[in-house]
Amino acid sequence: QVDPEPVATTNGHTVVLPATPPPPVAAQAAEASPIPSDRAAESDTSPLSASERRARAAALRGLFLARQRRFDAAERAFAEAIRLDPALDLATIPTFWELERSAHEGVVRVYDEGGQGRQASLLAARLHERFRPRLVPSRPSHADGTIRTAAPSV
Repeated sequence: QVDPEPVATTNGHTVVLPATPPPPVAAQAAEASPIPSDRAAESDTSPLSASERRARAAALRGLFLARQRRFDAAERAFAEAIRLDPALDLATIPTFWELERSAHEGVVRVYDEGGQGRQASLLAARLHERFRPRLVPSRPSHADGTIRTAAPSV
């Protein structure tokens, strides 16, 4: 459906502006996709297969379960997603990096048990970088080098 042509009036002259067609439905669906895919170029030319759609649904289910701290069930859902679409990168799911570390480690196990050792190693390295221990600043000391502590109570 095309919107009616807009009309503009300038100095007493009526000008009919050309109508612009709405964006294609496929483009709207690609923009609203809950999970970005590394096959983005293909999304313009072909719709997702049934197994790819089921994989994305399973991945979103895993995300939901992980938010509820049901990590075993989330791991099973992530495993199903990887089984249905081995090319799916679970780390690209929106809000994946907001999950608890237990959920992330579960995804590493899923990749490893699913025969995707390289993907498991890449994600484990990203997790190590993200959650690596950081130095805690030392306590302030006095000019003479001693650390002030509370006086013992009598």
